[in-house]
Amino acid sequence: MALRNVAKFVFGINKEWMRAKNADLTTPTPARTIGGTGPFDFSGAAVPASVPLTIKFDNLSEVTVNVDMSAGVSDLSAVTVAEAVTRCNLAAPADMLASSEVGTARFKLAYNGTDDPAIIQVYGEFAKLVEIGQGLGTKYLKSNTLISFQETPTMKEDEVIEIAPASGASIEITIEGYKKGFAGQLIDAAEDFQMMQLVESGVIDTDGEYHDPNEDTVKKVFEMEIFSPVYKDGSNKEADIVNWQRVSYLKCTGSVGERTKEKGWMRINYAIKGVNYVNELGVRDGAIIRKHMTVAQWNALDFNNV
Repeated sequence: MALRNVAKFVFGINKEWMRAKNADLTTPTPARTIGGTGPFDFSGAAVPASVPLTIKFDNLSEVTVNVDMSAGVSDLSAVTVAEAVTRCNLAAPADMLASSEVGTARFKLAYNGTDDPAIIQVYGEFAKLVEIGQGLGTKYLKSNTLISFQETPTMKEDEVIEIAPASGASIEITIEGYKKGFAGQLIDAAEDFQMMQLVESGVIDTDGEYHDPNEDTVKKVFEMEIFSPVYKDGSNKEADIVNWQRVSYLKCTGSVGERTKEKGWMRINYAIKGVNYVNELGVRDGAIIRKHMTVAQWNALDFNNV
């Protein structure tokens, strides 16, 4: 509730992006992009002597290096974290250092340059094989073709525990409930195999065909952000944006729902489930973060070029 003269009015759903979480289900950052604990199977790499690793900071151009896995490893089908770290650092990805993370022994990439990037994306064959992004990489999948997104909170309801003594009125205590996350329905006008793969963990084969998940599929966990323009009270033109709403859904899984083929456009329905988030330091957060960005912050984000 707000007074109209200072209220902000959110309009529609403009843009959205999503990407896989780190292999430990935390958020990828320049300081901490995390893969698996190994061993890693590089025996199926297209060219073991030149396994591509692509890194992109903010809205800068992506940079690809080729990691030579044909030497310096004892078994290409069972590469250790230490071996992957050594081979990656020999390829010298710009402003990045690979290591085995202290405490978890996971493959880790961390920024070691002199700038202060806010966003990092790591992808390519090498990233996938060391299980960055749970084997999908951490590249943003973007959309501006969404029709709607409906989110419904999921709650742990209040619990009332009571006892009724023979002498009269009952005695009770109420254990307060809490918000556990959300259930969402995302509707897209376009069919995107990569987005389907991320949401429900299907497989895109070498021929580009998409295979639905089956009973053995382990679902990937992803994060998603939706951006909407915000207007002030009164009559507005489309360009009269005063803020941008940025809604971050921190820990999601999902599935691809029903489709209707008829004389008309087919819509793609995604069922999204989100739960509360815990970061790598054990700090708890809710399932969703909502923020109003200034127009300057939105322009600086440069969504189209990130």
